[in-house]
Amino acid sequence: MVTPIIPDPDTVLAELTELRPLIYEALEVGTQAGRDHFAATGAPFDPWLFAHLTRFYAKQHLIRNGYPIDDEDRHSLEQVAYSGLWLRFQAKDRIYQIRILKSALGDLPSPGSSKVKQNYYQQLPVGLTLRPEQEQLAVNLIVLWDVNGLHNLTDLSLVCPKDGDESYWFVPIPHPALSIPSQAMPAVDLDLPIERKETEEKDDDAKKTAAGTE
Repeated sequence: MVTPIIPDPDTVLAELTELRPLIYEALEVGTQAGRDHFAATGAPFDPWLFAHLTRFYAKQHLIRNGYPIDDEDRHSLEQVAYSGLWLRFQAKDRIYQIRILKSALGDLPSPGSSKVKQNYYQQLPVGLTLRPEQEQLAVNLIVLWDVNGLHNLTDLSLVCPKDGDESYWFVPIPHPALSIPSQAMPAVDLDLPIERKETEEKDDDAKKTAAGTE
């Protein structure tokens, strides 16, 4: 087994710059659809159904935005049961596989008895056919999502799994709204209005003197 070269989290976040906002959008669409379902039907809240609805509608959003299923394109989705979210993303020479999972109370969920998940967590190239020179460049990642008490999406985390519940690193994914540079405000000469006001007062005094009102 060839051990992949694990990049540092800053490098990964930089290489996923174009994908990160789309993942946030997809999960916001999904969680909104989940909330709408229970609001419209009046059914008692079911966290498992809510998670499934989130995945389903998030996947539709990804498909609409350039991530087809089972495609040989550099950006695509794997076909996974129960609307699972598993993306392939190629950045430069590196191939990222990204599974989007609901966090286990803020932590990385266990792979359990699933051999596929165990292999994925151990950085094996699950679902990929790679040339020998590519094997060290394929990295498995996990995006963790969760919601607050109102079932609104909270911040996402990016994890590079190592084995079981161990990871090489575990970092927050900055929200795209925090990455928008603020527009510089034009400089304002704060003394200008005061000077204008003083000039106007002097003009008024001169007029009053000339008219004999003072």
